Amino acid sequence: MYKKLLLTSFIILLLFLASCNYYNDSIVCPGDEPINSTNQAVHHSPVIDKRVREGDLVNFPNLKQTDLKGNKLSYEFSLPFNEKGEWQTKKGDAGEYKVQVTVSDGKTNAAQEVFVMVEKNNSPPVLVISNKEVNVKENETVVLDVKASDEDGDNVTLKFSGWMNSSTEQTSFDDAGNHVVNVEANDGRVSVYDALTVTVENVNRPPAFSSS
Repeated sequence: MYKKLLLTSFIILLLFLASCNYYNDSIVCPGDEPINSTNQAVHHSPVIDKRVREGDLVNFPNLKQTDLKGNKLSYEFSLPFNEKGEWQTKKGDAGEYKVQVTVSDGKTNAAQEVFVMVEKNNSPPVLVISNKEVNVKENETVVLDVKASDEDGDNVTLKFSGWMNSSTEQTSFDDAGNHVVNVEANDGRVSVYDALTVTVENVNRPPAFSSS
């Protein structure tokens, strides 16, 4: 009879701990119900995941230090968190992580899995203009050597504005002077900008016949 009672009590305790949840950086179990006659669990709400970006510090700043009975609480964290419950993410850490947080009051432990989503931090495109001072003569064609790349593999589009609206321009006898061309590279999320100068040299026009 005693063994059956002990087994039943143990099963009830397992079911109780299984119902514990993580909320607002705390491990809690339902309803402030006592685990035994002298111990009481902390109150909790449903699971809430953490969502951060690469480079962010992930931690649990609001963990309770004592339970409702005044018992001191201690916490253990699975990797990649350290013993303080902190994880300094870095580039390349993007992904989903399942972390186990265990709280103890010295008498009873309760564990809860927390899902941490680390979102990829977008890298801006790289814009390279090989020659920022282009010189041509009137009636020659301007060809700009502009390249763009993206570390994340995103498709990069180039946009030209100012004196030119594309990477090439056919000059005429009326284009002599200094002209500014603006270049924008966009990866769909971030734009980077640069500019260059095109100097068109004046050339002598051939004489034209006229009849009188």
